[in-house]
Amino acid sequence: MKRTARTVLAMFVGVLALCGGAAVAQDGAGAPGAAIARRTADQLHRRATVWLRSLDVASSGDYRRAALTMSIAHRLAPDDAQFLRHQISAWDAAGDSERALRLTRELMRDDPKDTVAALRVINAGIGRLQDVDKRLGAYDRLLGPAGESIDASIRSRLALDAALLARETGDDRGFAERLLKATTLDVTNKDAVALQASYYLDRTRDASERFDLLSDVVLADPLDGNAYRNLSDEMIRNGAFRGAKRFLDIARMLEVSRGIEPTVPGVERYVTVLWNAEGPEAAKKIIDGMRNSAMSQEIMRRRQIEMQGLDPGPAEPVVVHPLLERLAMMIDDSMADPERARRAFGAVMLGYTRALDMAQDSSVWPKGTTPEEVEDTISEIKRERLWSRVLIGLDLDEAEGDLLLLEGAEEAARPSEMYLTLCRGWLELHRRQFEAAREHLGSIAASHPAARYGLGLIAEQENDPETALKEYARTALFFPESAFGALGRTRIAQIRGRPLGSTEAGSQLESKARSFAPWLESMVSDPWSFMSIQAEHVRSALGPLDRPVLRVTVRNLSRMPLAVGPSAPIDSSILLSPKLMVGGEEKLSVTRPEILRLNQRLRLMPGESFQTTIWTNYGWIGTLCDLAAGLDVMLRWRLIQGFVVLENGAYEAGPLCLSVQSDQIRRANLDGQITTEDLVAAIGSARGTALIEMISLAATRLVPAWKDPSGDAAVTARAQEDLARAIGERIATMNEWERVFAITRLGDAAFYTHKDRMLVDLVRVPAQAVDGVYSMTAYLMTFADRSDDPVIGRALAHPDADLSELASVVQTALRAGEEAADASPIDSGAAP
Repeated sequence: MKRTARTVLAMFVGVLALCGGAAVAQDGAGAPGAAIARRTADQLHRRATVWLRSLDVASSGDYRRAALTMSIAHRLAPDDAQFLRHQISAWDAAGDSERALRLTRELMRDDPKDTVAALRVINAGIGRLQDVDKRLGAYDRLLGPAGESIDASIRSRLALDAALLARETGDDRGFAERLLKATTLDVTNKDAVALQASYYLDRTRDASERFDLLSDVVLADPLDGNAYRNLSDEMIRNGAFRGAKRFLDIARMLEVSRGIEPTVPGVERYVTVLWNAEGPEAAKKIIDGMRNSAMSQEIMRRRQIEMQGLDPGPAEPVVVHPLLERLAMMIDDSMADPERARRAFGAVMLGYTRALDMAQDSSVWPKGTTPEEVEDTISEIKRERLWSRVLIGLDLDEAEGDLLLLEGAEEAARPSEMYLTLCRGWLELHRRQFEAAREHLGSIAASHPAARYGLGLIAEQENDPETALKEYARTALFFPESAFGALGRTRIAQIRGRPLGSTEAGSQLESKARSFAPWLESMVSDPWSFMSIQAEHVRSALGPLDRPVLRVTVRNLSRMPLAVGPSAPIDSSILLSPKLMVGGEEKLSVTRPEILRLNQRLRLMPGESFQTTIWTNYGWIGTLCDLAAGLDVMLRWRLIQGFVVLENGAYEAGPLCLSVQSDQIRRANLDGQITTEDLVAAIGSARGTALIEMISLAATRLVPAWKDPSGDAAVTARAQEDLARAIGERIATMNEWERVFAITRLGDAAFYTHKDRMLVDLVRVPAQAVDGVYSMTAYLMTFADRSDDPVIGRALAHPDADLSELASVVQTALRAGEEAADASPIDSGAAP
């Protein structure tokens, strides 16, 4: 019988099937209505979340405790994907991958488009096959016609895994075929595309093919600056400098967006590329601009000192890094401007003098610097200074003395022979000892651009322009990444009156670079050009007990598929920062952000979107809102994609990420004018929703952060005791669902009053009063603080497996704390 794609997928998913969870216990309160079940599930799930977040460091046992609570809560809201995702994360953190996978299967059934969940389930099924051939066969069946209905982004990841497995077995052909399949199925599969590029770059020297391989990596992640730099390097190697400049410009735009400062080697490379692409004048402007910027900063620094009534001291010349000043010196020299070149040489020498002074001043050494490292730094500075002198042909006597010292140095302090030969050759060149210079430079010209260029200078000095042109051309073509290659091109243009022509490969790459993805520049400068995020509440006006639900929509606005995930082009990490108004006052000090992980898709096609809805009150902010039931509450969220934390504790969107605001919701308040006496009486007699409302009002009065809306002069400690005692006494006569609400709401109040012991003691009730699965779960997560608590004993003996295990985990943690306290040196009287 021919298997359909759905049958094959089900076969592999089914490998993970585990035994079902525990059944919902009979609580004696009858089956709850939908609203009651929803409210109970919310209270228990949030209790687990808030408790877990209250820990400084959470252990695997702590995560297990939270996961078990979430599991029990999930029975009352089995279709809630948000709860299911939280539960999966908790089980993963608890180290129970089997249970997490079982729940992932459930999640995949509820949301068939969740490619992340589907991939995990399929991989787990294949991973259970211990035989390599069987695993490869399983991969190949899913990659063949039988698996065509599976999302291509999933199959692409499966193909990559299969390729890596084939490579482990020594099957190079199978590796290449499956790798090609992976990149064909999904161009956003960056791992596969990068691996394919690496594989074939080692096997081809064709410039066009290499461009295509590297450009595929760019398209897999258009926000990866390294991909552009790698592509630029390939352009440089083939003399396609305008294209190289384009990709370096994009890479720099990405670095600026990430707050990355340019490095000296990076600036050197860019200036050299610009020199080749647009000429020495354009290149010189970059270094001049950096120098002017440094000068402006120095002027501002001096003014600030003067404004404080202090003397800033004599003004010092402003220079940039000596390596950049030396590059400026070479550019000036190439433009036949000896005076400017001499001034630039002075800046180079000043830079190295300052560098030596700093190296010899131990007060400015970085922490942990060793004397050996300092000595190496000083030697390196002196070598660079010597090379600068012989390069420009100034201070030659000092250069001769330094070179003789190095040539006679012991092995440990002696530079490389290539360095010594290069310096000796250039020193002889400037002293017009051409035969000796030609011999020294010629011996290393094949491997050093300065030596090759020096041979051209010798020929020019000897009035042999043809030989000079050949040497300059060789320098430019063999060392295109070097400033000496740019010098060679400049001299050719000056001698011939026209520039050195491009190679065939260079011209081809320039054409490819001009036409390649012309929208990239706008994409890396404006995230709104390629994606959008929208956030709106399902309902903007809520009743006192209604749950706020936020709908978040993410859309790919670009012309190409884009990956979704942490640090992907569409970053899946979103921080929800609340703006909460309670009783007309904004609450800043007590609010906490939430984090949303949009881990439902591996990619989005052009124009495609996906939507998720979340109950926003599952954490701190929800607890706070519910504890303000007697007050007006207005809330809106700022969604910060790829968020980063600033030094002042504020948040901002990550590089090339979005920040949007939701609409505002308003939640109506309960009647806060009721007196404490009437509220106590109502708690004693009300049932159902009315009782829940009274408990909510009482909890509001137990939190000192809120104003008292009742008209009393103050909410006294006695009034708080009366309210807490009224709830505690009533718990015994509540039904299961009322009891869960009362326990969790008092627990919320206790948390925000620094776990007030009064509340803990007042809610101490006979064990038989807490006898349902859900109320015992609430109690264990809220008020159980002794390992011999009778509720723990009842829960341990309960037939519900999750509840029994939860009780065991709680008891173990409490017992460990008690034993640690008993062993304390202070408690035992032992000397500290």
